[in-house]
Amino acid sequence: MMMGCSREGLHSEALELFVAMRHAGLVASQFTFSSMLTVATVAHIEIGKQIHAQLVLLGLVSEDIMGNALIDMYSKCGMLDAANANFANKSDRSAISWTALITGYVQNGQHEDALQLFRDMRRAGLSPDRATCSSIMKASSSLAMIGLGRQLHSYLIKSGHMSSVFSGSALLDMYGKCGCLDEALQTFDEMPEKNSITWNAVISAYAHYGQANNAIRMFETMLKCGMYPDPVTFLCVLAACSHNGLTKECMKYFDQMKHHYCISPWKEHYSCVIDTFGRAGYFDEVQKVLDEMPFEAGPIIWSSILHSCRIHGNKDLAAAAADKLFSMAPTDATPYVILSNIYAKAGQWEDAARVKKIMRDRGVRKESGNSWVEIKQKIYSFSSNDQTNPMIAEIKEELERLYKEMEKLGYEPDTSCALHLVDDELKLESLKYHSERLAIGFALINTPPGTPIRIMKNLSACQDCHAAIKMISKIVNRDIIVRDSRRFHHFKDGVCSCGDFW
Repeated sequence: MMMGCSREGLHSEALELFVAMRHAGLVASQFTFSSMLTVATVAHIEIGKQIHAQLVLLGLVSEDIMGNALIDMYSKCGMLDAANANFANKSDRSAISWTALITGYVQNGQHEDALQLFRDMRRAGLSPDRATCSSIMKASSSLAMIGLGRQLHSYLIKSGHMSSVFSGSALLDMYGKCGCLDEALQTFDEMPEKNSITWNAVISAYAHYGQANNAIRMFETMLKCGMYPDPVTFLCVLAACSHNGLTKECMKYFDQMKHHYCISPWKEHYSCVIDTFGRAGYFDEVQKVLDEMPFEAGPIIWSSILHSCRIHGNKDLAAAAADKLFSMAPTDATPYVILSNIYAKAGQWEDAARVKKIMRDRGVRKESGNSWVEIKQKIYSFSSNDQTNPMIAEIKEELERLYKEMEKLGYEPDTSCALHLVDDELKLESLKYHSERLAIGFALINTPPGTPIRIMKNLSACQDCHAAIKMISKIVNRDIIVRDSRRFHHFKDGVCSCGDFW
């Protein structure tokens, strides 16, 4: 019964049965203990700790299967110190033990620590299995470490794991998230077996690259192959429509999901629909969707509306959306910054200053813009006007050289993207050294001519950086791929893959 509940995702019921079993005086096997630890999530961590205590009393905590289950449980609950302690107490650390801890770090967003653990595992003489590689590929994609990702690809081929749909899908997802669309598509084509996760990954790759028509074509091909779409599939298709402003197609697939496949939309699906209409400036349709939703709009939806208001300068709706976000996400500086910028762009300086003052009075701090780039399997991070890199003088010299070339091509800085309450010279200075530009300058002087440059950024790029990077790509004759907080921008020959629709 416990196993049945566990398989059906009824974790609370499974744990209640386990507690009843122990109260009845029945002895649990190692397999039972291990199974219950796997379902002890954050909501049931206290029961998990009780099971841990029982294992100590029974002298079972040193058993390999128990130790691994404890590492997995604490990792899933975000208790990495406890997971590490159990790992350190193991006398025999198998590949499974290492993988459990590595996976925990990846799941908790500590990707660099996960990569260090992976290196330690390799130094210990242990070979990664498919599960290890899958976790490390997720870490690689989050950090845009394509070099390590390619090494893992090579290892999977040599170890004979590439025939697995599990490994192939993870690899495809990694290439897609690292901005290597061609390699993602090649991986997809070479996979002997494909499941829904595989199809979702390739549709998502097209979507984030702004290639909505290809994403839709791949979705239709998936249906012709007899694959059944799931909610994630439709989320990828709707995201593709959103990134390209395809309002008719968006509603077509949204209705198809609801009526033909009887899939109840998630908040994320509604967010994509609202984002599509909002980016197109159809705010009456946005309101209609809001009225029809079976639940209250959350931060994701109001954030989408606010971004659309920024594009079209809709100040009244922007103020309403920002006000919702102030209460829903009180520590997030983004709505304050966007609303202030909307007012500033409209020349309403007093309103812009008022929003900034409210932000300061509430103790809300703006998240600093950071960008990072991988050079020879090492990550280099930059913040705006960063002075910490040893090569900062050379980086600025390279950027100044580029700015002179850009001016010849007609580049004029958009100072509306800069700090407002400073003079023009400081505005220009603040724009010139945004984090992504420093990362690009660093990559240009540390990689051979013609090498593609891949940049990761934690926030959306400003309009001036977008215009500047288009010109830089033309001047240096390189592909520059920037993954910001919303999508990919592939700059080539002075043009961006987003078609300036972002």
